[in-house]
Amino acid sequence: MARIGLALVALFCCSAAFASGVWNAVTVLQVQATIGASANLQVELSSNAIGTPPACSSPYRNWITVDMSTIYGAMLGQILQTARLSGSTVNLQGTGSCSIIASVENVSWVQE
Repeated sequence: MARIGLALVALFCCSAAFASGVWNAVTVLQVQATIGASANLQVELSSNAIGTPPACSSPYRNWITVDMSTIYGAMLGQILQTARLSGSTVNLQGTGSCSIIASVENVSWVQE
């Protein structure tokens, strides 16, 4: 019985950690670059997030932000800009947090 209880606790504990916005087959409407205290992109998408986007992103459910100060972020930015210019659709998932811009979810991955 203790094993079942521990498994359920682990399931509920860790499932909250993966709460994030998800976008399927959306187009990139615009890409904005901001250079200040940090370099980042704000990206407007053609539809609102589904899944469980964080409460911090409630005003901007169809936007994501990318930290461009890392190589990984620069690669994500390149994929998003390419999708914008070509008009192709992308699938994305957020991180579940708004640590780059207080009201926009950070992007975790992008698939073109």
